[in-house]
Amino acid sequence: RLIAEGLKSGVSDWHLPVGRGGFIGLWLELKTETGVVSPAQLWWLAEMQKEGHAGFVVRGVDETLERLIWYLRLPPTIIDLTPPIA
Repeated sequence: RLIAEGLKSGVSDWHLPVGRGGFIGLWLELKTETGVVSPAQLWWLAEMQKEGHAGFVVRGVDETLERLIWYLRLPPTIIDLTPPIA
C-alpha cells in the first residue's frame, strides 16, 4: 500500500535532517532482531553515505536509541553558504 502511495522501495525508515559530525543527516533502517535487510535497503544506505549522510541498520529500540544519541552528541556540521568571490 505504501509503495502505491509513492514510497520508494528501499528508502530507510527514519531520517533526521540535522547535520552532525561532518554528516548532513542521519538515516536509520529499523529491523527486528531477525529482520532481513533487502538489497534495495542496503543500496539506499550506501547511496546516502556517498552523499554525506550517516546511515545504519539498527535492530531493536536499544540500538536505535544508541545510534541516535551517538549522532546527536556529535558537534554540529557547519556549512558555509557564503557565495565565493569571483
